Amino acid sequence: MIENINKVVNGYLTRSELMKILQVKSSTTITTYIKQGMPCIKINERTILFDLDEVVSWLKNKER
Repeated sequence: MIENINKVVNGYLTRSELMKILQVKSSTTITTYIKQGMPCIKINERTILFDLDEVVSWLKNKER
């Protein structure tokens, strides 16, 4: 089972990693983006992972 979880986690970003890349200082901003439809994978209530390519695509579409 751990091996399956590692496969999912590899290549995905945590909330804090995404915040650093997007230069966002508040996790509330990420929460707001999730509520607005930003793609993410909810592992459980406290763990959410992000695919950077999907997030960038979502942000580009949001700009339009």
